[in-house]
Amino acid sequence: MSRRTVFVALLIGAIGFAFTAAATAQDTKPVRIAGKITKIEGKAVTIDATVVTCNDATKVSRDGQTAPAKFEDLQVGQEVRAYCTPTDKIVLHIHIAK
Repeated sequence: MSRRTVFVALLIGAIGFAFTAAATAQDTKPVRIAGKITKIEGKAVTIDATVVTCNDATKVSRDGQTAPAKFEDLQVGQEVRAYCTPTDKIVLHIHIAK
């Protein structure tokens, strides 16, 4: 095998790896879900018609407050923005609007 053949093969492999890494990075970008909380059942929160799941790592914040809010501050009827994992809808951060 010539050096040129090896170089071309490595270059093609590197390009393929770059495209795979870019696609994977897009799949892990958080999804934003905004709307009113219509139901809270355990750690499952329904925002309009979308059910998302909070856990102990979920961060909660509220407009106008510098101190972090708590999961217990969430109430049905509140306007929120949730940032979730795209596949299993685990909430990374949920923000309560005024």
